[in-house]
Amino acid sequence: MRVAVLAVALVLPASAALCSITASGGRLRLASSDDLVRVAQLQLDTFDPVPDTPAEKPSLLASLFGGGGGGIASRKARAERLTLELGNRLAKGSDIYLVEEAQPGDELRPLLGAADLSEQEMLLPTHSLAEGLYLSSMAVDAGARRRGIGREMLQAALQRAAERGASGVFLHVEKANEPALRLYEGEGFVRLPASPRYSAFTSALKLSQKEPLLLFKGL
Repeated sequence: MRVAVLAVALVLPASAALCSITASGGRLRLASSDDLVRVAQLQLDTFDPVPDTPAEKPSLLASLFGGGGGGIASRKARAERLTLELGNRLAKGSDIYLVEEAQPGDELRPLLGAADLSEQEMLLPTHSLAEGLYLSSMAVDAGARRRGIGREMLQAALQRAAERGASGVFLHVEKANEPALRLYEGEGFVRLPASPRYSAFTSALKLSQKEPLLLFKGL
């Protein structure tokens, strides 16, 4: 996006290309590299919460985030590694959507949710799916759930996928995660049947141990 100011063309960062106040009362925008420390911490807290966090079953993505909760030093090291990985993903074309608390002023806003839409998983040579994009993760802060933030990020990701010319969006979800299934199916995702082709995709992402469902929405 280019804006002329005093006859000088300024190239705005991706995070400035989208910024809107949502029905949930949050501020939706695309992430920049400055946001990745907070995104990494939110993902770690969501998918691999500390052991004394109130009762949530081990998540589909826990093993990818190190698994097992861990002590302060261990979690700090994993958050740092995850921040670097998110930076690599952003550099390779991931669109990471954020929802922050909408509040006046320029101070740092509390991060409520983050969703990562990418092409990288589709380009792996160990499976034959080549079309579409992949929603690799969607995390919502525990204190901000039931406000519709996940739906807002999902809709933004689908709109972005359409803008990128994708034929559709794939995602994985645990069979027992009924709230997530209701959300995804309510937005038009369908469960794909078991097949060697789809199983190879799940295995390529190192998710086969959890036997998740693979969902798809055509655009």
